[in-house]
Amino acid sequence: MPKSKVIFKVLTTFTIFLIALLNSSGSEFLIVTGLLFGMIGDFLLEFEDKFLHGMFSFLIGHIFYSLSFLIKFGVPSILVFFIILPILLILYFVILFKKAENFKLPILVYTVAIGIMFSFTFAPAFKDIYYLRCMLPLAGGLFVFSDFLIAIEKFVRKIKYSEIIILGTYFLAQLIIALSTIF
Repeated sequence: MPKSKVIFKVLTTFTIFLIALLNSSGSEFLIVTGLLFGMIGDFLLEFEDKFLHGMFSFLIGHIFYSLSFLIKFGVPSILVFFIILPILLILYFVILFKKAENFKLPILVYTVAIGIMFSFTFAPAFKDIYYLRCMLPLAGGLFVFSDFLIAIEKFVRKIKYSEIIILGTYFLAQLIIALSTIF
């Protein structure tokens, strides 16, 4: 793995981390902590033998995001959970389960965690927080999409231009999540 790619990835996430850090107070520091775990995950995912560690770091980050969204925005409609989680679990079992080999349980746990985080991004949609109604769910969806592409790349097949698509959607998702500390 080229060192410049690892440095670019970590520095980009670090910049997003700083945006959140400089604009955070109270429960928003949970987002900062989630971004920190994302930065650690970014670094670890660059090493083939550290994939599980990177995935675990992102799992912890999603837990911090979920807690922050819960405290800041409350719980979204239960219907959101009943739509998002089954869709993600169906995708997991149809596309990844057979190919995931020794990673079946960790990927299942991660899928549930990111599904919960994604569900919590819809909480502002039910509040008078107009600027986050679309942006935060977009961030959650982009995060799910980039992670799903990473899983397909690792376990199913290579995808043309995947690096650009994965990093583009991931960085935008992290930036929107970081910017939610401002509003």
